[in-house]
Parts: sequence; structure tokens; C-alpha cells
Amino acid sequence: MYILGVNISHDPSACLLEDGKIIYYSEDERLTGLKKPDGEYDDIIEEFYTNGNVKSIFTHIDTIKKYTSSVDYVIFSSFGRHDINDDNLIIRGITQKLQEANIQFKTLLFFEDKHHIYHAANAFYASGFEDAAALVMDGGGAYDVKYREEHTSQYCKFPFREVESIYTCTYDFPSFNRKYQHFSMLDEIDTDEPMFWKRSKQEIYSRTSSCGDLYSIMAQALDMDESTGTAAGKVMGLSGHRMTSNNMRDNINILNNYEKQYSILNTSWFHEKDGEWVSDLNIGPRLEQFINDHDVDTSLKGPTFDFYICASLAHKLQVETFKQTCRLIQKTIDLTGKKQIVLSGGYFMNCVNNYKYTKEFPEVEFFVDPMPHDAGTAIGAAKYLWYGLTKSKEKYPFKDVYFGPS
Repeated sequence: MYILGVNISHDPSACLLEDGKIIYYSEDERLTGLKKPDGEYDDIIEEFYTNGNVKSIFTHIDTIKKYTSSVDYVIFSSFGRHDINDDNLIIRGITQKLQEANIQFKTLLFFEDKHHIYHAANAFYASGFEDAAALVMDGGGAYDVKYREEHTSQYCKFPFREVESIYTCTYDFPSFNRKYQHFSMLDEIDTDEPMFWKRSKQEIYSRTSSCGDLYSIMAQALDMDESTGTAAGKVMGLSGHRMTSNNMRDNINILNNYEKQYSILNTSWFHEKDGEWVSDLNIGPRLEQFINDHDVDTSLKGPTFDFYICASLAHKLQVETFKQTCRLIQKTIDLTGKKQIVLSGGYFMNCVNNYKYTKEFPEVEFFVDPMPHDAGTAIGAAKYLWYGLTKSKEKYPFKDVYFGPS
């Protein structure tokens, strides 16, 4: 059985399974040389709305044809674009390309609400664990399809995105049991009112920023170019420069006259509400206000005094999101009773904090998804489908992360 998993969200990618084994996986940027979050798929959308045509784009065709000209299932993964028609346009473009290349496929599948499950599936099946818990965290995953019209249509069309999820994972079907999910209203809405809705003990809805989204907010505040999708990593790297100036007076000045004096640097960015921890809704405006009030140069051309102030802001973000993730890891333990935990979602590309979790929770055996960003969901979707169809319990843990053509 051949299953082709295709991720059409950020970091586009494709994975080909043969009887549950990965025989090919690659990210689009490795083939195109284009480092931009949505790859070439935005071109399909632009072409349609400009000229009414659907372009055929799929960079993996030649390699797939080396393995097979007939695929049993094609399954797509997406974070969910604002207009579901845009995802469908991309899927049409890819399926047209498969047909033009004479690659037959029997069944095409797209589940718009399983983005976080695909993250969890990639991590769990890669880990080799018999059973585990999964914690998924990213900037914003799929829209909440079931409840978006029930409660929030008064604000905007698709307001809630999944940002934090906890699952139990096993090879017994059904393999993924959701224990907790936080949906956040990340899109623009027609009200400034704070919003918090605890629909149940396991379902939280809010107007707060996820840990991943806070990195985008910080990148914007520091005027970083987000067009290549690397800004969050730059923020993480910048954080390591806190207090590293060769001028000790500068370090002391930042510590005593900035970090100890201004609330953006010395108060928590998260607060407890009804037993849940959520971020301060005003982090973005507070960052901008601090930078404007102190006329901070955000060009990051260091080593300058302003460079080290920016590094201190980035370090504060690292500390605050580390604390919040530790709360979620503890929640994962409490809800599942598991001491084997897999971590996935774009936030867990934060390798600096990943290492610190092993020290904070020495009793937990962690497995960090080696492809925790959206590209890995191509594998997760294909694996999720294969194990669901076959009910197999055979394990194929990752031995390395090279899955290019043989």
C-alpha cells in the first residue's frame, strides 16, 4: 500500500509511505531553493484570483515516479487558511500535477481539523515508545471547525485556532485520545474585549497569544523580516546575547536600569485565570511602547547598547515561554499519568528550552520530534492514515532523519 502525505501549510513537504515505511520525504525548499513559509503554493492562489486558473505545482513528482505510478491514498495536511477554498485550490493544483504525470491515485483525503493530531502522530510513531503522552504547541494550528459558528460568529468568520494540545498515544485503535486543547483567537476581531471561555475542563478558548505566537510578536516588535519563516529562530538566537557585552557598564546598566525597573522585563507575561495560565493580551503593545519610549534601535547591527537591550527582551521571552511550557508539561503528566512524553509543533524547534525541560523533569523521558514544524505533518498524516487503516502495531521508529531518494 502506498500512501502519499502532502503538507500544504507552512514549510510545504511530502512523504511517501510503502506499507507503513517511509521511502521518501523532503521539504519543498530543499528542491526549489526558495526559503519562504508557504513555498510556491501561494502562487496557485494568486493565479486563481488573478486569472481564474489553477496552476499545477508539485515539486516532488519526479522522485515519486521513481517509486510508483499508482498511489492508494493521498492525504493532505494544512494549518487551515482563512478561506477553506484556498486550501482546496492548492489541493486541486497538486492533484492536477499528479494526473499530468500519470500518477494514479484511488482516494484523496483532507481533514481540516487534524493539524495537531498529525504533529502528535509524527512524534509518537518516530519515538518508538509503546505508549506515551503528546504535547503539541505551535503559533496556531487548525481552526476549530466544530464550534467556530456555535459561539463566535458574532466576532469573525473563523476565530479560534488550536495552539496547545495534549493527547495520549498508543498503537491500540483509536490511537490518539485528546485530553486537553486550548484554542486561541489569533485573528482580527471586531471587539477589544478580553475573551476567556472554559467550555469544559479540557477545552479552553481565549483571546491570548500562544508561546509560538509570542515569538512572532517579538519578531515584529524587533522589525525582523518574517518572509523567510526564520524570524522566530533569530529571536531565540538573540536571547543568548543577554549580558554578553564586553562593556560591563552596559550590562550593569541594562540589569539595574532596565530589567529591574520596567514591567515588560520584570513581571510575568502569563497569569492564572480559572485554573488555566494564559498570556497577557497586551504584550505586543507593551513591547512597542517600551521600544518607542526608549528609542531602541532594532536594526540589531551590534554590538551596541540597543542590541543588548533587544537581547534582554528576547531572553525574557525565552524565560516566560519556558515557564509556561513547564506548566503544560506538568499538566500533561497530571492528565495522562505518562512519564514518556513526545513534544511536537513549531514551538519545539526551540532547542535551547528543549534541553532545559530534561533538567526540570528528570523523571520524564522526552522525545522531541526532529521535524516539529509543519513540514513533519506530511509524515504524521500519512502515518496516522496507515495505522488507522491497517490497525498495525508494528513500529518504525526513526533511526535517522534522512529520508531522501535512495
